[in-house]
Amino acid sequence: NSEIFEKNCMSYVAGISDLDSKFTELFNSVTDKTMIFADLVPFLYFTRDYDIPYYAAFPGCASQTEPSILVISKLIDKVKEEGIKTVYYMDFSSSKTAASISEATGAETACLYSCHNVTDEQLKSGVTYLSLMTENYKTIKNNKEEYFVLLYDSNNTKYELLEECVVAYAEFARNNKDVPNIYVIDYRSNKEIINSSNFNINDVKLDSEIPCLAKITTSGSLTNKKKNISDICNLLEDYMSGKEQ
Repeated sequence: NSEIFEKNCMSYVAGISDLDSKFTELFNSVTDKTMIFADLVPFLYFTRDYDIPYYAAFPGCASQTEPSILVISKLIDKVKEEGIKTVYYMDFSSSKTAASISEATGAETACLYSCHNVTDEQLKSGVTYLSLMTENYKTIKNNKEEYFVLLYDSNNTKYELLEECVVAYAEFARNNKDVPNIYVIDYRSNKEIINSSNFNINDVKLDSEIPCLAKITTSGSLTNKKKNISDICNLLEDYMSGKEQ
């Protein structure tokens, strides 16, 4: 049994190390790390390890269940002041405070796993700290990352120039974290061709006309929408040359 335990241990440690690298890369790639917790913060180690400025409704794992009006007001002011796009709350907690801040500021809300407790269903499915923190990573990444989405027809031979440009940009983005990543979707199959993503393409309201490229901001809005092959290539080339940031 010792060999099995050792193998499982090595696999788990490798998974933790990989997730640590992903979080490090994510927070190193964004200009604003600040997080707002309309709740307690059960993983202060997380904010410390990744040097994340944060503001919370409660200190640490406090026992309070309702934040004061003054605290909520201060969180609302901080969200407005720094242009925070997402307010987080924890599982097994009420989302009421987060909803109140969202209503007052227009920020989105998102749930994070505390990794302290699990439901019966989660327990039966075999969730682990690693799997829950991986879901947290996806949630935070979706709310921190700006990216391009290109919708096009992979069977259209007229897109050869576009494909060359997009492949070049995708490679450039992988090596330059200060530019948005790009996700390429085949509109026929609704499948990703370049890169994998954590967003639902059905939630990205791109025009049905193809090709269509748009930059998705952390608030979920679409900017830099381009429909002409030449315009798309010019925009991506501007990012690669440093003309666009």
